[in-house]
Amino acid sequence: MVKHNICTNFYSNYLYKGLALYYSLEKTSKDFNLWILCMDEESYEVLSRLKLENARLVKLETVETQELLKIKKSRNKAEYSWTLKSSFISYLFGKYQNIPSLFYLDADVFFFKDIKLVYDDIRNKSIAIAPHRFPKGFEARTKTSGIFNAGVMFIKRDRVGLKALERWKRQCLDWCYQKPEGGKFGDQMYLDEWPKLYNNLHQFQHPGINLAPWNVSLHKISKKNEQIYVDNRPLVFYHFHELKIYSDLTFEPSYGYRVPEIAFNLIYKDYKSMILLLIKSL
Repeated sequence: MVKHNICTNFYSNYLYKGLALYYSLEKTSKDFNLWILCMDEESYEVLSRLKLENARLVKLETVETQELLKIKKSRNKAEYSWTLKSSFISYLFGKYQNIPSLFYLDADVFFFKDIKLVYDDIRNKSIAIAPHRFPKGFEARTKTSGIFNAGVMFIKRDRVGLKALERWKRQCLDWCYQKPEGGKFGDQMYLDEWPKLYNNLHQFQHPGINLAPWNVSLHKISKKNEQIYVDNRPLVFYHFHELKIYSDLTFEPSYGYRVPEIAFNLIYKDYKSMILLLIKSL
């Protein structure tokens, strides 16, 4: 049985980033499936043509219910993608009874070390979520973006995990918009209450798990023997949130956050090389 079942969803405009995620997993990890919900026909066609050994492609229409199709008309692409996260996880658990757990990742995540380190950190927990860890001066963002980042989430097929998933799914179907309103924002701020609602929940504290533009300035980044370290612990994966790729193939890190020069030189370099290689080869 495959130990690590990972899932993501993306439109064709995120295709290069989604492929970078896949190839980073292939390079660093063993024994994984990456379940990809293809949000449009172009992404499905390109990925099918590549015949990725550890990718499991799912067409959007196989997941869409009548309720989702009705909702789709009132939500933009980002909002609909967020709405579908919980529904996709629920779909996979329902269709494949042999999947013991699912680790959802946004498509703009990139691995530098084996995902096994993430599972070692989770241990026997039913749920694992990642605090944003906003730096000083950005604390107020918890009120508009939430305490936790919904782009990284582990859910086990057990009573606690499935209960949390079903509640989150219903909440996202009811309301999931790209604006803060009444203590909600997208699919994300629903997670704020999870530590109070669910036992056997893990909050990632490892600085190398979900390192991102919004928290990288908090940490010391270094490199030794070709390994990148975050506060002397290995960088497992980085979340390249809102990284822009322009038509002249220049890159811009996430707008609104300060990415230290050493982090940009050590972390973004590998990702940029992978993206450029994919652009030239596809």
